Amino acid sequence: MFHLTPTPTRRRAWFSTIGAFALLLALPGVAGAETISVTDAVSRAGLPNRPMAAYMEISNSGGDEDRLIAADSPDFKAIELHSVEEQDGVFKMHPVDAIAIPANGKAVLAQGGLHLMLFGAGRDLPAGESFPVTLTFEKAGAVEISVAVTARGKQSGHGHGDGHSHGHSGHSD
Repeated sequence: MFHLTPTPTRRRAWFSTIGAFALLLALPGVAGAETISVTDAVSRAGLPNRPMAAYMEISNSGGDEDRLIAADSPDFKAIELHSVEEQDGVFKMHPVDAIAIPANGKAVLAQGGLHLMLFGAGRDLPAGESFPVTLTFEKAGAVEISVAVTARGKQSGHGHGDGHSHGHSGHSD
């Protein structure tokens, strides 16, 4: 006859199995979104039908490097990760596949360097408004942020607001 009465040994084995399973479920979150924080997320008010740029500081408190690999917003048709580099004295903007966020470090997305390009605004975004963006990281996964819209000509909060377009080919940044 089969007895369902748990013995102390069976109870320990059962709880050990459940505990190990719970730990496995929790592991993906260990290096997850709680290691990534975003501050100073801003974008300047754009001109109608013109791309906009977004800037921010992304910090990684985790012990492993992470990479920003995508961004999305319901308020834009597309968001691309971009960089500005000097080539023969000319600043040129180009898309990048990812932006590295060093372990226990940060990446600064600012005018004249790394930034997000926002294409096809689905609504008017004047100064004082904000819009949601989902940043997707290779390890941390999705991180939801709010980007504040500032008046054109205002600094991005990173001290890089020199008023030059830095090769953005007419993009409003």
